[in-house]
Amino acid sequence: MSAQCPQCGATNQPSARFCNQCSTALTQSCPSCRQSHPITARFCNSCGASLTGLLSPAGASQGAQMTGLLTPNAQIGGRYLVVRRLGQGGMGAVYLVSDQRLAGKQYALKEMSDQAIADPVERQAALEAFQQEAAMLAALNHANLPQVTDYFTDGGNQYLVMEFVQGQTLEKKLEVTRGPLPEPIVRRYAEQLCDVLVYLHGQHPPIIFRDLKPANIMVLPGDKQIKLIDFGIARHFKPGKRKDTQAMGTPGYAAPEQYGKGQSDARTDIYAFGATLHHAITGRDPSTEPFKFPSVRSYNSIASASFEQIVGRAVMLDPGDRWQSARDLQNALFGQSAGAAPTLVTSLPATMPVYAPRVATQAALPPAQLPAPSAPPVRQPPPLMIPAPYAPQFMSMPPGLVGSTFASYGKRVGAFVIDTVLCYVLIMILVGIAAAFVAGGSSYGGGTFLLAALAASWLYFLWPTARSGQTLGKKMVKIKVVDENGYAPGWGRSFMRYVIGFGLENLLMYIMIGLLGWLWPLWDANKQAWHDKIGGTFVVDG
Repeated sequence: MSAQCPQCGATNQPSARFCNQCSTALTQSCPSCRQSHPITARFCNSCGASLTGLLSPAGASQGAQMTGLLTPNAQIGGRYLVVRRLGQGGMGAVYLVSDQRLAGKQYALKEMSDQAIADPVERQAALEAFQQEAAMLAALNHANLPQVTDYFTDGGNQYLVMEFVQGQTLEKKLEVTRGPLPEPIVRRYAEQLCDVLVYLHGQHPPIIFRDLKPANIMVLPGDKQIKLIDFGIARHFKPGKRKDTQAMGTPGYAAPEQYGKGQSDARTDIYAFGATLHHAITGRDPSTEPFKFPSVRSYNSIASASFEQIVGRAVMLDPGDRWQSARDLQNALFGQSAGAAPTLVTSLPATMPVYAPRVATQAALPPAQLPAPSAPPVRQPPPLMIPAPYAPQFMSMPPGLVGSTFASYGKRVGAFVIDTVLCYVLIMILVGIAAAFVAGGSSYGGGTFLLAALAASWLYFLWPTARSGQTLGKKMVKIKVVDENGYAPGWGRSFMRYVIGFGLENLLMYIMIGLLGWLWPLWDANKQAWHDKIGGTFVVDG
């Protein structure tokens, strides 16, 4: 796409930064708000929209070639040996390296080049941002943050040495799941994210992350711990500034104030936190319709009402309507004390739970058509009383099941009766098929019935339980079998539960001890029968 000079109207090459006729600096207008920017700018610093007047592909590729060129076994920084490249994008790359001074200990090496940035001011800003990231991270020490150990310059590029975090991003996990995650799992992630935000916002000056999203949350192996990664746009909050100089963040997770409408602060991270939790608990990507968050339970009917309302308040458009600190949000989610009695939310701001994208609508207008600013009314969000999931009735639960409710014994018995009848019907169908097609219509013996019973048990009990945790009977009474993390138990646990557990109980039934195993949920703290304990499973409402 050619660039037209605003002074003389001459046509210039897409990569030109100055007019070839009158030497006027070339500019471009934002397609959304009409703000003027240098031809090299990629995003509007007023509304955050993507700009089209970029450098030519040739120019862009030339800059991109300045990173990602280190080959395996190359030495960098006088002590680091490249193992392999982990990824590349934009103007940076990440490698796995081993430290030759520490017996080959492995780190992640982040590489940045500013050669693709033509504007000297923008280039200096990028370099300062990288150095700020390095100095800031090196001073932090938290279990949910990667540890930075070194940073240096080599060959005109900048390098950051940090802890190599293995695992899977929450973004990738949601892509694989293709739906909502169990609330106990989301609460586990939320607890750690709250803790790290309290830590970052408690620094002097506070550190505002500004790009909290699933792609920047690494879930470590075992699904127990997360780490917040990529501080590429984090910065220290500068008191006195009324709005950000650049629109940063990711559409869908970025708060309205990050689009040139105000100064980001701790409440900006709280908005992104709420958007991230909403994505995890519903499976709905907020980038599909920024600033709109439908009711959580319209996507996940078994999510708790309290969790829905806590997330809803976090993503309010007006920062004054959100939780005012990460500590407030942490107390709302997990209670100020383990013994706090659960009390439901009684009132919320009138705009919950679906929010009109008024900021996006205004950003699409030229500056001259924007309504004149007026003093916002002083609002006092009503106090909320939130249930504490660690109340006494939940204390016996595994951490991964906090927020769930154990199924009553009556529901379990009802589901078992339904399942027994339906499984027997399936056995009769299989026996009939065997008699008609295998034995040529002759009568069947005990062996045929036994094989049919085994096949029916596998089809009716093992297969659906391993995949979803629910047989037809359990679906009808709305209960399910889960592991200690709230997931379907899988083949291994299902086999242990039904084949080993049920088999042992039925074998001991001849001396009446097996009956005790079936009745065990009546007084067990986790409502587990013996077959549940053998299989490591729990039966919860759902």
